[in-house]
Amino acid sequence: MFKLALRRSRTPAAARYSPSTRVLLVLLLALAALPHELERRSVDEAQAVASSAGGAVAYSSDAAAPAEPGPSAAVRAEPGPSAAGPTTTQKPATSPAPPGSMRAVVATLVGNTVARLSDDLPASLRGSQAIRFIRRSRDDPTGTLGGPWTADDPPSSRYRDFLNLAGPATYQLSTTAYTDSGAGPTTVVSVRVPAPRWKSGVFVPGGDPASYTAFGVSRGRPIDKAMDFLGDDWSQLEIPNWWLNQWADSPYQTRMVVSLAMLPANDPEATIQRGAAGEYDERWRLGAQRLVAAGMGMSEIRLGYEFNGEWFRWRAAADPAAWVAYYRRIVDAYRSVPGESFTFNWNPNIGRMEIPAENAWPGDDYVDIIGLDVYDQAAWNIYPYPARASAGQRARRQEKAWQALLNGDHGLAFWGDFATLHRKKLAFPEWGLTIRQDGQGGGDNPYYIRKMLEFCADPVNRVEWETYFNVDRDDGLHKFSQFPAGWEKYRQLIAAG
Repeated sequence: MFKLALRRSRTPAAARYSPSTRVLLVLLLALAALPHELERRSVDEAQAVASSAGGAVAYSSDAAAPAEPGPSAAVRAEPGPSAAGPTTTQKPATSPAPPGSMRAVVATLVGNTVARLSDDLPASLRGSQAIRFIRRSRDDPTGTLGGPWTADDPPSSRYRDFLNLAGPATYQLSTTAYTDSGAGPTTVVSVRVPAPRWKSGVFVPGGDPASYTAFGVSRGRPIDKAMDFLGDDWSQLEIPNWWLNQWADSPYQTRMVVSLAMLPANDPEATIQRGAAGEYDERWRLGAQRLVAAGMGMSEIRLGYEFNGEWFRWRAAADPAAWVAYYRRIVDAYRSVPGESFTFNWNPNIGRMEIPAENAWPGDDYVDIIGLDVYDQAAWNIYPYPARASAGQRARRQEKAWQALLNGDHGLAFWGDFATLHRKKLAFPEWGLTIRQDGQGGGDNPYYIRKMLEFCADPVNRVEWETYFNVDRDDGLHKFSQFPAGWEKYRQLIAAG
């Protein structure tokens, strides 16, 4: 026990006591505050358990025995009302919590699910606080929630990040409240992570946000993602003010997918090789700066779409190494702008095309999501339908066309495996019913609509979003106005999804 003799002094406060005395005072004050700090952290940690379960925490600093079976009064998880969030059930506690002020809450995952969950997380989060926390919970059962405490990374956020990435399933968390009198009962909480609802949107030509909103109203579900295109010349790739003025103050300011050509249509001197050498870096940086300044720095950049085909000037088959180098330079230019939080969509066309698209993979660090363009069109031996085909014959052709999209060379199954391997999610920036002049489109085909939306809804496929391509072009007609049966099926499933 230290005893301090203090006397009044007319000297300034900072100089009243000797350096050693001041150090002792600071230590005493810190020790006096420690119980309150522990209680504050314990409340936050208990909240982390319940918030991860989609609920709230009823907390009492002097924990008493619960009035009914369930978690101790110190940690009582109450399932929240949101169907979109995780839900919980509890096993009854076997004994009341010890009296006294709660000091800590320990939570561990029950069973051997941690290793699989850790492996399933994106590479960008490996080694982060979230992973250290999960591994510590398994390997060190006495460790408190969250490991090292930082003000900007509370345990509740790490819990939510983990559960959001863990995948739909039910996980068991064993929670124990500790007070100054010892350990309370252990409560096993079942945390159910539901299947996420994929985001759904549209591309409507003309760049008018009101048209996107009207499409959402007509289908019975608001637009989650709005996609648009830029790329006729360098001024467009530098993101012009007229385009920003259309979108910056719209409901879709923070929900944009910006489709950018890698080379302008009207500059024949521009090449992939010159881009790979860095000649266009400042142009791309300028576009990123303008997006950030307009409050659109969180846009998803769909860069060099359908690069595995032969129809665009930026086709990767001509020089895959240069294409990858150029793609990376553009991403680096965008990421160099202060205030940005862009995501990058690497978007081949489905199928093998002119080049296997994986030959132009820029690397995990340069891709946030894998996009696929998937239309209802097939080779000559499936579409067109035979003349005077019966309903049964048409249905069999439609099923065969879907199987080709699903299991064909570089089909949906291939890309699902590829995305899982690289810990990415899938998106469908362009998809739609199709009428083609050569007959190789399925026409008004509600079966295709149903299979596409079922694929999106299945959490195994890890689909983040899709945007229907509601436009007619020279290479195919896709607007719902000519597909009444397909539109009805789309409205039905989109509204329910």
